[in-house]
Amino acid sequence: MMDQTRLPRRVAAAALPATTAALATVIFVAQAMTSAKLTAAIFYVLVLLFAARFCNARGIVLVGAGCVGLTLLAFFLPGLTETEAGNSGLKASVGAAVIGLTTLLVTEHHRAADALRASEQRWRRLFETSSAGMALFRLDGVCTAANPALQRMLGLIEDEIVEHNVLELNHPGEQAATAEALARYKTGSLTERNVEKKYLKKNGTSVWLNITNTLVPATETSPPFLQAVYVDVTGRVQAEAALRASEERWRTMVGTAPVGIAMLDFERRAYLAANDCFQRMTGYTEDELRQLTMLDITHEDDRAATQQRIDSGTIGVLQRKRYRRKDGEIIWAEVTAFAVPATDSTPAFLGAVIVDITERKRTEEALQRAQADLARLNRVMLLGEMTASIAHEINQPIAAVITNANAGLRWLGARQPDLGEIQEALGRIVRDGTRAGEVIGRIRALVRKTAPRRDLFEVNEAIREVVSLTQAEMQRHGVRLQSPLADDLPLISADRVQLQQVMINLIVNAIEAMGTSERPRELTIASGRGEANNVFVEVGDTGPGLNPEKLDLLFQSFYTTKPDGIGMGLAISRSIAEAHGGQLSAGPNKPHGALFRLTLPIEETSSRNLEQSRS
Repeated sequence: MMDQTRLPRRVAAAALPATTAALATVIFVAQAMTSAKLTAAIFYVLVLLFAARFCNARGIVLVGAGCVGLTLLAFFLPGLTETEAGNSGLKASVGAAVIGLTTLLVTEHHRAADALRASEQRWRRLFETSSAGMALFRLDGVCTAANPALQRMLGLIEDEIVEHNVLELNHPGEQAATAEALARYKTGSLTERNVEKKYLKKNGTSVWLNITNTLVPATETSPPFLQAVYVDVTGRVQAEAALRASEERWRTMVGTAPVGIAMLDFERRAYLAANDCFQRMTGYTEDELRQLTMLDITHEDDRAATQQRIDSGTIGVLQRKRYRRKDGEIIWAEVTAFAVPATDSTPAFLGAVIVDITERKRTEEALQRAQADLARLNRVMLLGEMTASIAHEINQPIAAVITNANAGLRWLGARQPDLGEIQEALGRIVRDGTRAGEVIGRIRALVRKTAPRRDLFEVNEAIREVVSLTQAEMQRHGVRLQSPLADDLPLISADRVQLQQVMINLIVNAIEAMGTSERPRELTIASGRGEANNVFVEVGDTGPGLNPEKLDLLFQSFYTTKPDGIGMGLAISRSIAEAHGGQLSAGPNKPHGALFRLTLPIEETSSRNLEQSRS
């Protein structure tokens, strides 16, 4: 079909130059043979019009020049008929001028037509190749043109859009608004409209288009029409919807989170927003919190530390602090602050996650009390096992007191009392009584129910007191003691009674471990400074040693190798060591036996206090 249409056009295009040349020849012959040469010259206008159909502007000028030449030749060629009424030069000039003017007009018209065609071609190319959808509509809404981009956007071919009313493409819910806009375009009350709509593609999927309609007014040759430009904004609309959904999820998550979440102004540290959990935690509503700062609801004893963190800009660090509720109650919380940087639409702010640990704090305190009671029970049981040794340790000074008191009485009963001997006897009584009192005082300190406290003391001093208390037990079991204690150890900050309990546990375990050993029973208690910033206490024995396969079980609760043991001593000892920031470990003692090592951290203040006390 296309070949049959193009063939006549090709024939016509080929025939036009020949026809033009033939016409020019005929006009020249007629002009040359007739006396009305000026009249014949006017017919060269037809030649120029025919040439304009297939020549460019340059070709038209050349054809015009040829026509002028033929006209002049017809006037002045010798031997031909004379021109009527004479004056051939003037008439030839008029004919040439007419042809020249016609050539100029045809050339300008041809150039204008070429420019118009080029402009139309550019606009057509823009229309066809634009990535934006484009369409033209009559004012009744019927589409007259739709570019490929719009066809792709809607998933339709050209015939399914062109000659169809725009209302057919709209959702039913959009048709009323579109019909109203068409009516306003007809009346001229609306000249431009921008709207975003959702369309259903031919395959059933949705597409969002941003549409700009512009009313193009009528001209002398064409009626008014609507120009529409379509931009596919499906990705943006979907992203905005996803963003809104994400914001809603986050808002729901924050609002229903089981922990407190609050936002703070960077400058004032005032609350900007707070979720339901934080409102319940503090007893304040969100509106009330917006009138308060972080310090306003912080417990008065924790405000200084909180202010210091604010001044230093500390964030991302877990802080344990107390809040004062609206009703005056105290709330313990763990708070982690984080910074949220500014965006194009929102300023930077400070966020905080607040976890209510009030119940956990109460549980921890109850657990600490229970552990303290258990440790005290362990000390009482240890002293129960050492009853004979303790009795011996106390009986010795008491017996000495009685002996010295009897001696003093005898000296007083003499005819001439020896006051010097009496004074010496009384001095020995004071010495032995003091010794007995010290033993009883150490025992009372071990069994007394007191809250844990930390004091600065020398570890060697605590070791010597424990050795004094267990000395009789060692002698009763035939154990020889070696105590290489290091000099000039720094002070440590610890609960003295708890650490002495650990030492007694280790010493009693070592004595019992060597009870059946045939080797010499030697107990070593050593102290020193470790490679790290700590001091250590080591208790070694020459017993059967430890089973390497069961070292991991050694410090577990209720694990014991004693027939009548309950397996709590070493577990309690390790928990005491770890509570002081130290460690309790076990290993082999060379060449025989077991070695337990207790390490305790050294504080800078401890070292300075020791130097001051020695200066």
